Amino acid sequence: MWAINGYPQMKKTQRKLLAICCQLTVFCLPVGLVACVTAPQTTVKKTTGDLQYQLPVGLAANPQVQWGKNPEKAWWHAYGSREIDQEVAIALKNNPGLEEQAWALRQQYEQYLSSRGSLLFPQVSASSSANREKLFFGPGLLLGPFNLYNAGVNVSYGIDLFGASRYALQSALSRIDSQRYQYAAASQTLVANVITASFNRAYAQVQLQTTENLLHEQQDYLHLLQQQQQAGAVSDDQVADQQAVLLGTAAVLPGLKKAEVQALHQLNLLLGRSPDTPTENLSLQALQIPQGIPVSVPSQLLQQRPDLRATEALWQAAAADVGVAKANLYPQIRLTANYASTAVSPSQLFSAKSMVWGLGGGITAPIFDGGALRAEKRAAIDAFNAAGVSYRQTVLRAFQDVADSLQALQQDAEAEQLRLQALQAAQHSLQLSQARYQAGAEALTRVLLQQQTVTTAEQSLVTAHAMHLADSVALYQAIGGQWGSS
Repeated sequence: MWAINGYPQMKKTQRKLLAICCQLTVFCLPVGLVACVTAPQTTVKKTTGDLQYQLPVGLAANPQVQWGKNPEKAWWHAYGSREIDQEVAIALKNNPGLEEQAWALRQQYEQYLSSRGSLLFPQVSASSSANREKLFFGPGLLLGPFNLYNAGVNVSYGIDLFGASRYALQSALSRIDSQRYQYAAASQTLVANVITASFNRAYAQVQLQTTENLLHEQQDYLHLLQQQQQAGAVSDDQVADQQAVLLGTAAVLPGLKKAEVQALHQLNLLLGRSPDTPTENLSLQALQIPQGIPVSVPSQLLQQRPDLRATEALWQAAAADVGVAKANLYPQIRLTANYASTAVSPSQLFSAKSMVWGLGGGITAPIFDGGALRAEKRAAIDAFNAAGVSYRQTVLRAFQDVADSLQALQQDAEAEQLRLQALQAAQHSLQLSQARYQAGAEALTRVLLQQQTVTTAEQSLVTAHAMHLADSVALYQAIGGQWGSS
């Protein structure tokens, strides 16, 4: 029972106000149904229906890839390296960039909860105050001073007849999805970068060691030439040429040492550690190219790559924003109610004679705004169309990544095989030269030159193997093979 100053006849006023609010709601409901505010749909199949990539002919029967298969989460286990497994685990746990993405996702979710609380539920607030007052009604007419105490509750609720709140929450949820997929994409990129950095460091170490071996061989050859020069068996030009070759090889060493140190620093950065933190050495030659790398079909790739899902979610958010802009063109209804008590002493608060209440409903409709709301709607539609084009462009880049990686993998396999054959031929030639030298039919200089040829062939094979490994990682990343830790 509500009353003002204890007068029970205010029940009639209450009923009248309730009737007005009900009539207002009933009147606006058909208007909302007629308006039919809808948001545009994201047509993924229509947007990407003509986009494809194919398995190269040379890889069709190659056990190196498996067409139509989806990668595992912990795809890096395919390299069979304990060191890589440990580094990936450390990076997923300690990398600051990935942690930043996690906090951004949490922030996005909390912002959604804030919007949901203000849009879906009634807003209830309580207030209280105490004032010392004195009223002046004219000459000689004073009242007070006296204390005045107030306490009450206010309730406000917006009726979402045209879907503005619903579309706003859909937009917020889509942006949460986008942030979640961005986190997955960042995790995927981090894993690929850690593996690549490990390969780069191992490759720099092998190149450094091989170059030092080549330098020693060239020094031995130079010493032999110098001895023969003193005996008059070789010319000064031959000695000078070999000295130039030796200095050229020596000049490569500082760059290789720098590359090794920088690779270590880059790896430690990804692992969230100090740059010079020691790490276990990785044997590049012991790493095998994974067999049966899964290659998803194009339609599956759209659901598999997190960067594509993130862009699609932003497109869906833009569609919901169009719904919000359309709904803002129509009236907005809000119901309010308050229940309060005013008294001159705290003991009289909430007594029947001190109670006041109010109940109302309001409708706000745009009449003239200089075309601002309609311009906002057109801008939202333009943003939706731009998001659709951005999604198609992202799909194109994704398909290009897969196609490039497949072609690279095919060429890498051929190149590594040819480099291996070249090394085997150089080793065979060295064996023949050594046999002839032992039989006295070959000069030592010829043997030393053949040894340098073998070392150079070893360098080329290591380079081809490192490139093959790196491109296999690129293919895993292009397919979207990492959405979480193992």
